[in-house]
Amino acid sequence: MIVSFVDGDVEIVEAHTPDGDIWDGPLDREMARSDEIPLEYFPGEPAMGGAGPAPGAADGLRHHDRMPNTAARSALLDHLRTTLPGRVIDEVAGADGPIEERVPGFRVFRVHPAYPGDWWLYVTSGCWEAAQHDGHGVEFFLAAPRDEWLNLESLTMNAYYHCGPAHQRLDVGHTVPIGRPWLDDSACDHYVVSQPYPLGPEFEICEWNGGSHARILWLLPITEAEKVFRRENGLEALEARFEEHEIDPADPKRASVA
Repeated sequence: MIVSFVDGDVEIVEAHTPDGDIWDGPLDREMARSDEIPLEYFPGEPAMGGAGPAPGAADGLRHHDRMPNTAARSALLDHLRTTLPGRVIDEVAGADGPIEERVPGFRVFRVHPAYPGDWWLYVTSGCWEAAQHDGHGVEFFLAAPRDEWLNLESLTMNAYYHCGPAHQRLDVGHTVPIGRPWLDDSACDHYVVSQPYPLGPEFEICEWNGGSHARILWLLPITEAEKVFRRENGLEALEARFEEHEIDPADPKRASVA
């Protein structure tokens, strides 16, 4: 699979069809089905509903098919506990698909709300290890108003693309098409990679082992019009619009600022 960038925007996915032809289009599972693209290129859907709570563990982490206890994983979990104190954290699997080929042991730390109405947070675990360079790499997080399997799918898709060839690395300012509304009938159908402003500067950098670090970047849902605005005016101008309109970035029904 090949992902192409246009001025920081992930635009087109290229994949081989069953008869050997080349197919390209946006990141859209429904289009993949209609065009008979092998679905192993796209995260599958769960046999049942979204993952629910699991029994607690003595250390405060709920375990689901634990990945190997690497230094990066342990450091990330400690970092989340330190910067988000008192919150319940699950370790859950990502969406089914080829993610294990690129990110062995890929998991998502699911952080429960601190109080009713607070955000759910989903943080990747494994991107750093699969794509780091000289001890420096990234993980991604998504904020959402409720626990929803689609959030795991989004993080899995982004992890898969980011951890492919080096030219696919996602960074601040890049935008990624979701291939569907973010949640419900949201007008937001892209993510822009941003710094995690709402969680404070301490949240962004997780360090361990004498200098290795993961930068935790935010997948912020945006509209097509906001993506175009970012391309024409830059990320800072778009973020200024967000601040001016006082958006709730985890509200699927928010209005576009562009």
